[in-house]
Amino acid sequence: MKRAIVLVPLLFAAGLLAACDAGTPPCGASGAVNTLSCEPPAERKVNAEVAEFVPDTAEGPFPAARDDVPIDVALLRGWNTGSSGGDTEPRDPATAFTMEDTPAVDYVAVSANTGCRLAEGAELYLRGSDLRVRFTGGLDRPECARSYTAYAQFAVPATEIAAVSTIEGEDPANTAGPGTLTDFVAIGVLDGDTGGLAPVRLGDGRGAELYEELIAAGAGESPKLREALRDESPDGTTAVAFVLSGCAEDGAKLVVTPAVVSAELTGGERTACESESWFAATFAVGNAYLPGDARLAVFGRE
Repeated sequence: MKRAIVLVPLLFAAGLLAACDAGTPPCGASGAVNTLSCEPPAERKVNAEVAEFVPDTAEGPFPAARDDVPIDVALLRGWNTGSSGGDTEPRDPATAFTMEDTPAVDYVAVSANTGCRLAEGAELYLRGSDLRVRFTGGLDRPECARSYTAYAQFAVPATEIAAVSTIEGEDPANTAGPGTLTDFVAIGVLDGDTGGLAPVRLGDGRGAELYEELIAAGAGESPKLREALRDESPDGTTAVAFVLSGCAEDGAKLVVTPAVVSAELTGGERTACESESWFAATFAVGNAYLPGDARLAVFGRE
């Protein structure tokens, strides 16, 4: 009986040695049935340029995001945390976000709490299909009144992170935000009074009223415009409409903060025109993202 007791651990050890000789599969691979029989994927530093870095945003972390164009982090923060700096006025679209897009490059925006350490830089690492950020440098400041939140946006060759599915173990946030652009109608030049063309929550006849105000301001009769300003919202959303002035833009985006919901035109930034054109943009916004007491406003036009 004593020999049997000795042989069991010896056989178990021999099995482990055989498994090691055969090679330990990485976690998640076929044959890796638990954490004792798999090896975590190796971590490697990603060839990434730090396009933006803020050692302390003075706000809490926001969900990480990835896109093939530069990420407007102020919008991302507002959509996902109900905060975009606590602004009470719409931001100036001309100065809001100016990062140059680079072909064949993806952008990754990450923030994290660094405690009382004011970081001096950031690095990006890849472990399997998960991207991870390390905020580097800086000294601990035990006297800090609150913890710091660092933020970095990386410009990364798209081929470097083609297989990435998560960032810090989570699915990337949607950079398009909660507002779906449902209609975008070019109205043209308006020669009447445009001072009263305020944005509205569609419903209770407000879309029809805005349509009549546009006609009075010089817009021609337009079934397409009337349809865009219809007074209805998909379930679980609120429809909002903005009348925006520009030049040759081809779209619009929604800007959400706790105090203000506004919209900005997109596209056509390098086009010059003698007379400004007007556009109607409507969005369907998830009710959870649209603060009930937030006012609708357009920059420069109250």
